[in-house]
Amino acid sequence: MTVVMEIVNPTHAGRIVPRNHDRLEEDDRYLKNIKLYVSNFDDRLDPQYYLDWVMGLKRYFKWYEMSQERRICFTAMKLVGQAGYY
Repeated sequence: MTVVMEIVNPTHAGRIVPRNHDRLEEDDRYLKNIKLYVSNFDDRLDPQYYLDWVMGLKRYFKWYEMSQERRICFTAMKLVGQAGYY
């Protein structure tokens, strides 16, 4: 004889929910708490530093979806020193 225990989540009160549903909600809560950071770009003349910074921005925008206008504003805020005078 096999006994299956199921923990009832009070937030699902009476609804039939797939077994992995709670796990997906837990993953979503976990992922929402991850904070990504993009460093500022100053007026360095090092091409590799610039390319690494651009790749960091691409990863950031892939994680946090936003409109093109917001991406431009965000990127402009990350330009400091001479680079900010574009």
